[in-house]
Amino acid sequence: MFENKTLNHITIGLTIIAASWLIGKVLKFLLNIFGKKILTKTKTTLDDRIIDVLRKNVTLISVTVGIYLALNEFKSVISSDEITVKYVFDYISIAVYIIIVLVIARLVSRLIEATFEWYMDEVSRKAEINVTATIAPLTNKIVSIGIFLAGVMIILEHFGISIGSLLVSLGVGSLAIALAAQDTLANMIAGFVIMIDRPYRVGDRIQLPTGEIGDVSEIGLRSTRILNFDNNQVVIPNSEMIKSRLINYSY
Repeated sequence: MFENKTLNHITIGLTIIAASWLIGKVLKFLLNIFGKKILTKTKTTLDDRIIDVLRKNVTLISVTVGIYLALNEFKSVISSDEITVKYVFDYISIAVYIIIVLVIARLVSRLIEATFEWYMDEVSRKAEINVTATIAPLTNKIVSIGIFLAGVMIILEHFGISIGSLLVSLGVGSLAIALAAQDTLANMIAGFVIMIDRPYRVGDRIQLPTGEIGDVSEIGLRSTRILNFDNNQVVIPNSEMIKSRLINYSY
């Protein structure tokens, strides 16, 4: 009787793993079939990117969840005397749970990055300047770090570890970083405003408040570079450019 019960739980566990793999493949197949139908009816490329991200991750998420559920079935057949085996399965379950959270966090991060890059591509197309290459890499890193920290907090909370002190520490640390890098952040925000508002573009001839006249050679995330008539490059922080009164001769 005991052997039959053990065999049933093992069979159920293996069935769950196989079913989760099959579900992942079916969902990926449905995304391929219905995704193409949806994509042909829309003009935007945002849905293309979202479906592509989901298609690449759906099977992995389904299988890891199935393994986690199957481990609970396997643990139910372990007797109380087999302490070592029980601990081994507990550690495996913890590892799989962590993998599940990180995989889902990675999926959320990829979806946010795909959406942001699509928006930046749209801005680049309208502004006729490559905003994506300038802003997207840094923004994607910030998003990835934020989602990863959120995943770590979920894992700690699941195992009963208080994250209150950690949140306080992160808040204090973020404030310290923001104060230390306020000039850099101001220039980055100003650079984004310049790229969206377009008071000048690469190639425009502008006059600075100091009286210098030159051609805009590059609009970066931190500074704007201007080539004057002496063939010297003038580098001005973006925060100063948006606060200054400029004359754009190219307009």
